[in-house]
Amino acid sequence: MADRGTLSEVRHETQRGRRDSIRAVESTPTPTIEAQVIRAERTAYVQVRNILADSFADDPIMAWMLSSRANTRTARRRLFGPAVRSALHAGIVEIAQNGYAATLWWPPGHLRTKGPLSLLRDLWGLGPAWRALGSGMARAHRFYEGMLHMRPTTPHWYLAAIGTVPRARRRGAASALLETRLAACDAQHLPAYLECSNRDNLALYERHGFEAGEMATLEGSPPFWPMSRVAR
Repeated sequence: MADRGTLSEVRHETQRGRRDSIRAVESTPTPTIEAQVIRAERTAYVQVRNILADSFADDPIMAWMLSSRANTRTARRRLFGPAVRSALHAGIVEIAQNGYAATLWWPPGHLRTKGPLSLLRDLWGLGPAWRALGSGMARAHRFYEGMLHMRPTTPHWYLAAIGTVPRARRRGAASALLETRLAACDAQHLPAYLECSNRDNLALYERHGFEAGEMATLEGSPPFWPMSRVAR
């Protein structure tokens, strides 16, 4: 039988081993994802719509937009569906081949040729937007009208949406998507522009060369940050 001193030493070593194990788990980096980026075809409509709908579940602007109804997956799919269709037709949609993340890009000049109502139709579709937003439709219209006036007047690529599904965040999928399209922007000597609707994402965009403008709010919305990137 072990004496009390030995038992005490065993308990101490066991506890220290547990603490070391916990520290090892906490310090283990999240593995990155091998995220090959591909240009989405029209057959990828449902996949891209669902990626973005899931990605924006906790987005502050999205929650505010849907506050008059309910921030459900169905409502978010209704909003993103027309935007994805329109971008597949007139813009560029890219997806991480593993299916974790997607982007919607509009080419230079596209949004400047449209009025706010036409823009809203392109982004969300009036019918689906009404079913998702209800009485918040007029407020959404005014919100996007305000954002339209804030955008640069010079030619640029506009990142309308980028999203990573929650289970794959901070593992490199969004960065892979950004690097691919921003390299094309640089090759064309064109700037890029976006609105960051989540403070937690500012650092991601800054790492890829975007600079944040002054924090803004429209129609009582949560804050967002206009961000621009010059061609390199």
